[in-house]
Amino acid sequence: MKITDASLTLFAWESIPSTIYGHDTARPTGKSDLGLLRIATDEGIEGHAFLGTSSNPASLDGPGLYRYEEASRVGRAIEEMGFYWYEDDPLAEQDIYNYVKLKQKLHIPILATEYPIGGLDSYIPWITERATDFLRGDVAVKGGITTILKAAHLAEAFRMNFEVHHGGNSLNNFANLNVIMAIRNTELFEVLLPDSMQKYGLAEEIAVDPEGFVHAPTEPGLGAAIDFELIERKKIGVLS
Repeated sequence: MKITDASLTLFAWESIPSTIYGHDTARPTGKSDLGLLRIATDEGIEGHAFLGTSSNPASLDGPGLYRYEEASRVGRAIEEMGFYWYEDDPLAEQDIYNYVKLKQKLHIPILATEYPIGGLDSYIPWITERATDFLRGDVAVKGGITTILKAAHLAEAFRMNFEVHHGGNSLNNFANLNVIMAIRNTELFEVLLPDSMQKYGLAEEIAVDPEGFVHAPTEPGLGAAIDFELIERKKIGVLS
C-alpha cells in the first residue's frame, strides 16, 4: 500500500479568545486557520488529520507538505516562463537531499537558504552538497549585520552571489541596504508588495525610484530617521 494523493483544505478559525498561559504568552483575540489534511492510498483507504493551531496557522505550515515531484513540475514551468531564479520554499526548509536533486534536474538557478533561521554555520551543507546556486539571508533571521556580511564573503569565496532577503520592517531594511552597499556579489534590493506592509516607524522610508533603483542614505549610522513622535503617540507600554 502506498499514498497516491494528498490535499490540504484550509478553513478559517475566527473569534479566538485571548489566552494567557504565562506572563509572556498572551494571545490576542483574533483569527487563525486550520487545515484538513486528506491522504488517499492505492487500496482505497483514506485518512484525515488537522494541521495548525490557534497561534500557528496551517497556512504557514502547509508549504512544508510540498514534495519533490511537485517542486520539480513547478520549477520546469517557471523555467519555461523565463523567471530569473526559483526561490526558497519549493521544498521544506532543510530538505537538502531533494534540493540537490532539484538543482540537478532544472536549468533555472535555485535560490535557497532564506530559511531555516541560523548563523553562519547553517550555510555549510548547502555549499558542500551543491544544493543551491545562491546564498540568502537578512539581518532579522541570520544573526544581524555581522553574520550576513560574513555569509556574503563566504558566498564570494565560492563564486556565488549572496542575495539579501527583505528585513520585515523599515529599520531592518535600512540595515539590509547598508550590507548590500558593502558587498559586490549581490544584485537586488527586495521589496515586498504592497510595500506599505513593511514600512512603519520612520520619518522617511526607502523608496524605489521610477527606474527601479533605491539610493544610499546620507545620514550617519544606518542613515534612517526614526519617527520618535509617532512612537510616543502610539506607545502602548515600556518593558524594562
